[in-house]
Amino acid sequence: MEGWSVQRKWMVYYVILIAVFLAGRWGMLMWLGFSMEQATQWQRTLYVGWVHAFILGFLVPPFVWLARKILALVKERVQSPALRIFTQFYSMVFLLMLFVTIYYSFLLSF
Repeated sequence: MEGWSVQRKWMVYYVILIAVFLAGRWGMLMWLGFSMEQATQWQRTLYVGWVHAFILGFLVPPFVWLARKILALVKERVQSPALRIFTQFYSMVFLLMLFVTIYYSFLLSF
């Protein structure tokens, strides 16, 4: 795997993540035998936990990559230490708000 590019590694990661999620979701729906109308509280909790784990596995790597890029860019371009701290703080707040919005939009789509 040494010759693989970074994009190819992430592509494999996401394909495996989506395949595991879909297989697990299918397994929960078929083997546990529940539809969301007749599910017990434990089954609903299991399903929601599965969806949360998928969404976090899907969104956290790009969030971390983007946060590192933004922090490096701010560190490189902003000269004043006080303004750099201010800019880094508010760029992370904005990025976190964006992450939460996308996270809950994903969550509501399942």
